[in-house]
Amino acid sequence: MDISVVNSKNVLQQTQRIPKNQLSTEDFFQLLATQLKYQDPLSEENNSSEFINQMVQMNTMEQLQDLNKNFSQLTQYQNLQYASSLIGKNVSLNTGNQSLEGIVDKIKIIQGDAYIIVENVPYSLDQIVEIQEKDLR
Repeated sequence: MDISVVNSKNVLQQTQRIPKNQLSTEDFFQLLATQLKYQDPLSEENNSSEFINQMVQMNTMEQLQDLNKNFSQLTQYQNLQYASSLIGKNVSLNTGNQSLEGIVDKIKIIQGDAYIIVENVPYSLDQIVEIQEKDLR
């Protein structure tokens, strides 16, 4: 058995990797932080405005992440408020294979999402087809 062939196969297998198509925000932060770590802001080679631009980019990315988190929380609160306004109302639901009607008894939060409970079964808000006031017969 030729050792050089075995070793070259191992090297070939170890160097093959699947490249990412996009740079995630975590990757961007890591890359920018590494660049800033090894950059001398007082060096004549580096443009001071470039260093400031990089700091602004990092700050902007952090603010965008915070904003995204806040929008996500706001959406959750709005869905919770909307779902709670449906308590006691008659709803028509599309469950994919059938349509059904029922009165919303309560709401429940499941993995951060608001669900309406009709006859002890949770349904997502996007399954609602029609909403009516409860029949007063």
